[in-house]
Amino acid sequence: MLTSTSTDANGNTFLIPVTQAPLALGEGLPSGTLTDLPGPLSSSGVIVGVQSAGSEEPRSVKRQADPAPHSGCCPVRKRWRLPHSLVTSHPGFFLRHGELTDGDRAVGRNATSSFALIVPDPDFNDITTVISFVDGILNWNSPDRGAAIFYQCGDAKVYAGFPNPPRDDCYVVTLGGIRRHCMPGCR
Repeated sequence: MLTSTSTDANGNTFLIPVTQAPLALGEGLPSGTLTDLPGPLSSSGVIVGVQSAGSEEPRSVKRQADPAPHSGCCPVRKRWRLPHSLVTSHPGFFLRHGELTDGDRAVGRNATSSFALIVPDPDFNDITTVISFVDGILNWNSPDRGAAIFYQCGDAKVYAGFPNPPRDDCYVVTLGGIRRHCMPGCR
């Protein structure tokens, strides 16, 4: 259940419950490995969704093939949620040449760090990394530390660990793209 905010002519604000079927990680993205978002996705971007390892479906379940469109989106495969750090400050991400950006700033890791917060950062000493979606699931690889493992921590933020989490209160999650058009209020 989502909540939408509406304001009447007198300036009174109302919260309106909106029911929506759960979306899937990889919703609206083509199968295969992407280091650039194709076609309309290149201008509309994606939302990054999070699935915890203990969720309803096992982490090993992957998208099998490109689904047929359903009301402009795809059928449900995995339940997801958006952590506070991704929802509040990032309406969407773009993937270009293996860089995940908000349109201006890239998500990156400082050369001396063994983890990175999954938010665009204008002030990092970036090292060469490749971020991609593989069958809708986010992957991040760096030549000096290898593949990232994604974590959500007690501060409700999502991190990439190379390979360890930044804090003791973290657990492993899977990140995946969701086409913005599939989200309520997104186009």
